[in-house]
Amino acid sequence: HDQGSSLVFDLGGGTFDVAVVGVHQGKPRIWAVDGETQLGGLDWDRRLADLLWARLRIDGIDEDAEFDEEFAIRVNSAAELLKRALTGQASATARLRHQGKLLTVTITRTAFEDSTADLVAQCVEAAQRVSDTSRTLRAAPIAQILLVGGSTRMPMIKEALAAHFGLPVLIHDPDKAVARGASVLAEKLVAQRPGIRGASERITS
Repeated sequence: HDQGSSLVFDLGGGTFDVAVVGVHQGKPRIWAVDGETQLGGLDWDRRLADLLWARLRIDGIDEDAEFDEEFAIRVNSAAELLKRALTGQASATARLRHQGKLLTVTITRTAFEDSTADLVAQCVEAAQRVSDTSRTLRAAPIAQILLVGGSTRMPMIKEALAAHFGLPVLIHDPDKAVARGASVLAEKLVAQRPGIRGASERITS
């Protein structure tokens, strides 16, 4: 009997791919592929930057600040650092200097999660689509979800998938290298089939 399949969830900086992989008749197989080529961790960074700008406006920052390219770069960098900090903390603080004034902005993980709930929903919807397709193709039931890609470290990703599927969600899994190999092939399959959902392919190498 074939073992249960795995749902490989790969959220990188600029792209998102999800695939159901498993063993069929003794051979590795990707049953189905889905994803979003215009969705990735950078979208979460942008939402954090939006939160920072909103708070800075409330604090009375000069209206010209948004046209200050150097300061805008610092805000974007602060957003990326905040995202990393909020992975392990309930809140994080950015300190920015503009026109000689030190500005301190604290963002909570809850506020960050609320501002990106629609992005998480897109990911979960794609995961559900690929799960449905694999079931139609008679793949073995999904037994676990493997998270690949730096952006999956955000707690909201693991929590949303666990709540939706009720399956073990593994981040630092010993099979991560295998998962990465499968997700890379999945990306290639998506590239070969632009706009087509539910692609299925056997691994030939």
